[in-house]
Amino acid sequence: PIPQERAAHAAAVDENSVMMIYGGSTKNGGLAEDEITTVWNRYYRANNNTRATAGSGLGLSIAKEILISHHFEYGVNSKKSEGSEFWFEAPIFK
Repeated sequence: PIPQERAAHAAAVDENSVMMIYGGSTKNGGLAEDEITTVWNRYYRANNNTRATAGSGLGLSIAKEILISHHFEYGVNSKKSEGSEFWFEAPIFK
């Protein structure tokens, strides 16, 4: 389950695309500026992980490959100690 302090939502960018956003504040939240690009690398794991079990470092790497294969724009907005928002923009098929 997604913790209450995190949420996913969609926002219309224009009549042809929609932006999906997942993120929120976390206890040790946010990425350092140098982590913003490396967080998408295969096997990368953040040093501030507070989960009981650490991940494999593959999730965002796999997501990145899927987003690239569909030509979607994607990224992360993050501030150290505040949290992160991961997003991607997808076209609306009519």
